[in-house]
Amino acid sequence: MTRKHDLIKTGDPDVSDAIKDRNGEVVLTYCRVCKEGEGSLAATCPGPRALLKSYRCKHAIEAMRWTNTDANREAFAAWFETHDARFETRGPEVVLPEEGVVAENEWIVFSDGEFLVMDDEMFTDTYEEIGTLQ
Repeated sequence: MTRKHDLIKTGDPDVSDAIKDRNGEVVLTYCRVCKEGEGSLAATCPGPRALLKSYRCKHAIEAMRWTNTDANREAFAAWFETHDARFETRGPEVVLPEEGVVAENEWIVFSDGEFLVMDDEMFTDTYEEIGTLQ
């Protein structure tokens, strides 16, 4: 699915002063969806970036929802690396180090030293977001 960038314009509410000039005019191109700005905008909007978030159940876990974009591939590779694991894909799917394949929009969960896959319904019924990790 191709998506157009949703560019911030002069007069839009809640525009950061960082992209306005002294007269309040928006002078830097910035997409409110993918959060990319002038000089780094792709031809089409890849959609929201993946953020590593922390969720709570009986114990804390790390999890990200997989979408097949270049930015997400980089984010997931860095996340796997923090756990001394190799990030690998086959086409649009992720191949987990232990076992299993993750399709787009499924969740990858790191819990008890291993990466697991969960569909959205199971994940959202089980975990509650408690914050974004930096």
